[in-house]
Amino acid sequence: MRVSNHGRGIRRAVGRTVDGSSSGPQAEVPRDDDADHPLRAHGGPGNHRILRGRRRAAAFDLRRFSIGDASVGARAVAKVENSGTYALFASNSSCGSPSSLDINGSTNGVVGAVHSNSDMHVSGSNNDFQGEVTYSCGFSDGGGSNTFSTPPALVPSRPPPIEYAYSDFPCDYVYTMPTNLGSVNEVWVGDDPCSNQLKTAVICSTSHLTLSGSDVTGTVTLVAGGNLNVSGSDFILLPYWNDVLLFSSSSSPQAIDISGSGGVWRGFINAPVGRVKIAGSGNLSLQSSVVAADIQMSGSNLSIDSSTLPGEYGVYLIE
Repeated sequence: MRVSNHGRGIRRAVGRTVDGSSSGPQAEVPRDDDADHPLRAHGGPGNHRILRGRRRAAAFDLRRFSIGDASVGARAVAKVENSGTYALFASNSSCGSPSSLDINGSTNGVVGAVHSNSDMHVSGSNNDFQGEVTYSCGFSDGGGSNTFSTPPALVPSRPPPIEYAYSDFPCDYVYTMPTNLGSVNEVWVGDDPCSNQLKTAVICSTSHLTLSGSDVTGTVTLVAGGNLNVSGSDFILLPYWNDVLLFSSSSSPQAIDISGSGGVWRGFINAPVGRVKIAGSGNLSLQSSVVAADIQMSGSNLSIDSSTLPGEYGVYLIE
């Protein structure tokens, strides 16, 4: 049995690990006295970003707790584990075809834990998995020369390591129609899409959201109520809010559709009730953790490495 605390009320510094050490590049935060900062001019959150995201964390006393008005005392033996951050986590628990975690690309590398609450199917070849690989229904490796640092293992289903809703995000820009950011001047530095640099912001659409092009840079969080499509070459994208880079609340098979070549993308990618599709080539580097109902990964020479992101802690009762 696993006991976990959703940590809904826990505030965590962006860019910090659980033990307080730095986890890498930090988002720029304007000072209270910096009235000319572009985020001030566009309603940005300044120093008042509210960390409402729900990371799972262990922060309670197992020896004594209350249920309603009744106080319960018990002896419990538990262990606390830091599994590291999942590189791929598919939460859909419906066993059978299609698999909730489908990897049909070749010559790709995955660093970090991989888990499917139902089936995992690998049909590509020469893929390398460095980290725990687990599944809760079935596993098949129909490709050739795929390597695993530890044998894939059957385990009980697990709760997703992160959980967000559209309403969690403090949007700086909100659009209510399908929006291609390439045609929206105000989200770019200098109000000019030709700058190829997105403003530091949380950019939201209650509908579909699209970002495409080449050599785009930015520290940003993109949030969609519909489908989120990001495609291009040589992007350098860092996460702004709570380490989240991409989020969609859509339940569609294309909730988040990523297609890219070259470049580096960093941060959590989350579609809690939809599918994340990843097609990469040309040494695209995703320094990311992908958490979705379903995940489909294709392409070649793509790497997903979650080792630079904060880990998730869990408490497991063993007695």
